[in-house]
Amino acid sequence: MSLSERIALWTGMIAVGLTALAVSLHAAKIDGERAALAAQTEARLTAERDSARDSLARARATVVHDSIYLTEWRTRYVAIHDTVLRHVTDTLTVERFVAIADSTIHACQQEVLALTTTCALEHRQYLLADSAATFWKLQSPSFWQRHEGALVVTTDVVAALAGFALGRVSK
Repeated sequence: MSLSERIALWTGMIAVGLTALAVSLHAAKIDGERAALAAQTEARLTAERDSARDSLARARATVVHDSIYLTEWRTRYVAIHDTVLRHVTDTLTVERFVAIADSTIHACQQEVLALTTTCALEHRQYLLADSAATFWKLQSPSFWQRHEGALVVTTDVVAALAGFALGRVSK
């Protein structure tokens, strides 16, 4: 093999190697951008899930507190109604008190029911946010998927270099 053929062989191998390096760097840049986007999306979904979890905790605490408060006062009212007011129903003041107390208890029960519905909606929103975050984590590409382009380019370059070298050597 003459000097000019060796120079041509090495020049070709260097050109193919530099091309492979450029393609590999470009693939790494795209992989970096993809990873940054994935991290940003995962952070956003995690923040939404955490916000939904906090909102659910507040809603549950409100429902529990208000339910206990309503039960305590309704028990006290029923005790007073059954003992003291059972025999004193002839005055207009007592009738008004009973009517106001009954309507207040009914309104409070409706409010607790509305809070329970809100709590159920908050729980559903949390489940949706959690499933979205979990789904995103499952969809994150694996190591081989992230570096698939670089692996394909590397094997193509190795094959091209081997073919180029074998073609030159066999002459």
